[in-house]
Amino acid sequence: MLKTEKIIISYSQLQDYIHRTLIISSTNFNLLKTIKKLPLNKQVTLSTDEYKFALNEWIRDEQRILQNGKGFDKLKNSLKLFDGEDKVIRLRGRFENANLNFAEKYPLILGGKESWFTILLIRNCPEKVLHHGIKSTLNKVRSQFWIIKGRSMIKSIIRQCVTCKKFQGRTLLPPSSPDLPEFRVNNLYSFQATGLDYAGPLFVKTVNKDAACKVYVLLLTCASSREIHLELTPDMKIPAFIRRAFKRFAARRGFPDLIISNNLLRPLYLRKLKIL
Repeated sequence: MLKTEKIIISYSQLQDYIHRTLIISSTNFNLLKTIKKLPLNKQVTLSTDEYKFALNEWIRDEQRILQNGKGFDKLKNSLKLFDGEDKVIRLRGRFENANLNFAEKYPLILGGKESWFTILLIRNCPEKVLHHGIKSTLNKVRSQFWIIKGRSMIKSIIRQCVTCKKFQGRTLLPPSSPDLPEFRVNNLYSFQATGLDYAGPLFVKTVNKDAACKVYVLLLTCASSREIHLELTPDMKIPAFIRRAFKRFAARRGFPDLIISNNLLRPLYLRKLKIL
């Protein structure tokens, strides 16, 4: 229960959304100004200051409950708690020299599982981080608040979030990895089984020309030892592959017994390789 200026608000009567809680509180505080004949905000929409005032009132009430509980003195010494200028208790961490704003350097302390207001705060966070899991939600909460046993509390709340379950659930498990083929695990001569692929384009300048031209890199790798051989080609056409790149590779490494490619070799490639 929150008792501020003789207005009593019950958590159980509020929705699960912290935004609605603060809007209702701000409206009630605005009503108090009418009763006390203070300057009244006659606009339909509430101002940011009124919203922050309502938030601080809830936090002060929660912190009063925390102060009256057991073990607060021990908690105050271990977390280096201090009273801020806005009469709320903040935590002094290790970010004094960090380039952060005041709220991130000195987060507000809040109670744990016994606090319904803290539960409302956490329930509002998964949507802000696009239901990205426990770590993202915890980082979002700690950008402004330090909740006692916050990680375990966030875990229990995220388990109840239907949207988080949809994102984290697996509709279809991937198939198990098959056994490695023989040419990958048995001892073979270097490049006896060869995998190949192209990389590029890269832009290079020749000695006689100022303009850059395209070149490609033919990457050949040994399937058993993972040794790599690189050849430069002007394009990815058959003549450049056969005459310039593969012939140089075969002259130095020997002709492979097996060639593997992700995109498969065209039949014309295979016929010309057999001719070699």
